[in-house]
Amino acid sequence: MKRWLMALESTRPATIFKRNSDAGDIHHMIYWLAAHGLKIGFEDYVGKTKAELFSLVRAFHKVFVDDEKLMVALKATLGDDWELL
Repeated sequence: MKRWLMALESTRPATIFKRNSDAGDIHHMIYWLAAHGLKIGFEDYVGKTKAELFSLVRAFHKVFVDDEKLMVALKATLGDDWELL
């Protein structure tokens, strides 16, 4: 998600390709987690704080907020953390 965010404003064709690929991967993971009734375990991640990780999710949410199906899946994976968006 960090690489996706870093590439968000780029106009370089190779970077746009990577960004779109990363976005597709993120979408797939969100849908998979939601389909299996799993939540994102921010507290279990080693190397970054929940606040750091959640800032990436917040940026992702901001870009894709109009994708209703994706937002339903994201909400399912965030649980109570959805209110922090």
